[in-house]
Amino acid sequence: MRLRPAYTLIEMVLSMAITTVLIGGMASSLVIASRAADTSADPAARTVQARQAIDQVTADLTHATALTAQSSSGVTFLVPDRDGNGTLETISYDWSLGNGSVLTRDCNGTGAATILDNVDFFSLAWVARPNVVPAPVEEEGADLFEYDDPQGGSTSNYYVSSTEWRAQYFKPDLPANTISWGIESVDLVIDRVNKGRTVLFEIRSATPRQSPTSTVLGVVSASSTSLPAVTSWVQVKFSGVTGLDPSSGACLVVRQASGTAGAEIRVHSSGLNMPRHSHFMTSNDSGATWTVPGHTLDLLIRVTGAYTTQGAAQ
Repeated sequence: MRLRPAYTLIEMVLSMAITTVLIGGMASSLVIASRAADTSADPAARTVQARQAIDQVTADLTHATALTAQSSSGVTFLVPDRDGNGTLETISYDWSLGNGSVLTRDCNGTGAATILDNVDFFSLAWVARPNVVPAPVEEEGADLFEYDDPQGGSTSNYYVSSTEWRAQYFKPDLPANTISWGIESVDLVIDRVNKGRTVLFEIRSATPRQSPTSTVLGVVSASSTSLPAVTSWVQVKFSGVTGLDPSSGACLVVRQASGTAGAEIRVHSSGLNMPRHSHFMTSNDSGATWTVPGHTLDLLIRVTGAYTTQGAAQ
């Protein structure tokens, strides 16, 4: 029988030692290769990361409504509500050389999160841009208020005398960006009762209860003799009634300085289409007191005037 050759003990020990060295060398090569392949050290990858960080800063700043702090190395600003709690969000970006030289982002003080590390240089430049405010635009000859086509209800006439004063409060519906308004003319339905009386048509400011104040903004006087004998529409033109507050209405007061009734005006009650922000009032003591404003009486009236609007700053 022929014997098969085998490894000696020395050969086995040597082969195991060589295998150990080879495995160790391969492991070292893998570690070195993995470190060499680290994307954080790759210039192309770093460029992509930097671009992503810049895009994030730019996207947040695009929605900023106000800056609360700013410098060359950081900024804090407000953006619209993002979490549905009804309050603005506060976002901060900050960078400082040293301490890892990281660029961080913080939202509502929850803690700064690193969005880019090993940042060697970061700088923000701020350019102040003045607000451009468009010139105010005046709309003249506008129909500010009217109640001239009553539906349902009934009409009646009210005498005007030195003690019997009549007034109509009205507040026009103006555009939201109106900064002032004024009255150019008022049309009302009126007729003559007695000749030779002086009838005064006044525009007055209104109290918080929407009754006339003692402040006369404009006045036109007319002889009752010139008024129509039959109830008709008459236009009264005013001048200088401008600069009125768009949040407030005004009152037309019809009265006489002296004497018994020289005119009467037409009033409508309990109509189906009574206008908003208006009501008719009477005084029987020369304007010392007025009836409580209600919404069932309105003078037949048309008000023409002007209003000025202001565009938003750009």
